[in-house]
Amino acid sequence: MRPSIGSPLAGAALMVGYTLAVTLSDAMTKHLTQFFEAPQILTICSGTILVIIIATTLATGGKIEDLQTNHSGAMAVRAVMTVFAAILFFYAFAQLPFADVFLFIALAPIFSGLLAAPILKERVAAMAWVALMFGSFGVFLLFPGGVVDATIGHLIALGASLCGTLAIVMGRYIARREDNPLALVFYPQLATLLSMAAISPFVWVPISISQAASAIFCGVALFAARYVLALAMQVLPAHAATTMMNLQFVWMTLIGFVIFSEIPEANTILGALVIAGASIALVYEEYKRPMASILRPFKRVEA
Repeated sequence: MRPSIGSPLAGAALMVGYTLAVTLSDAMTKHLTQFFEAPQILTICSGTILVIIIATTLATGGKIEDLQTNHSGAMAVRAVMTVFAAILFFYAFAQLPFADVFLFIALAPIFSGLLAAPILKERVAAMAWVALMFGSFGVFLLFPGGVVDATIGHLIALGASLCGTLAIVMGRYIARREDNPLALVFYPQLATLLSMAAISPFVWVPISISQAASAIFCGVALFAARYVLALAMQVLPAHAATTMMNLQFVWMTLIGFVIFSEIPEANTILGALVIAGASIALVYEEYKRPMASILRPFKRVEA
């Protein structure tokens, strides 16, 4: 049964959990890029996620048929964009430091705001645009050195951000029309598994038990992140959710301080505060809307 989610505040809480899970997954991906090509790791990760989805469905008394979707066209776009984003992010992490890649991730709220009107018919209020800009600006404050001269890695990261954002927007489109968050995760991962499994035999290299365990852990963390994101997208507009994704930077700052004893610099703390403030502003912008508007995403609408 789908958890009951009734307000943007619940969506915000889910997004906090999402950012933690996806940060752990990204960190493990960054580690694995040193040893393997994308198809091999993505095959293991996507396979792990599919096993979890099927097991969860059956364990809760459901059937495989419950994963069907009534919006196959939108789901196909989401699945293809997810595959492209996964591949591009993998190679972006392989060629760039976290800082550079995350600068492009920070552009996702702007991209989603631009896509919201034509695809989702969601109006982005003027104050929301201000919060979006401040959220992205906060990310740049975290990295005062900025992005160096453009390289192929930066272009890959830009493409990954565009594909990933479109996948999220399509997820919001589907989530407003059917209450099946597991399906939102299932089909993109099925597409990833089928495409990567066809390529992986050509790039497969021996993998140790510990490395395989790391890849499986990456899949588990990614499943948790994407399932939670699918739930959040039923409540929060795409531009609000993608801005809250910038809380990944806050998690990275905290993890660096607790585990690696790295003392954050003043600009890092300022950037984290700006990001958090922009995220809170966007959630509040949704929370103050009339209840009928808040509940609208749960009403099934015609495609």
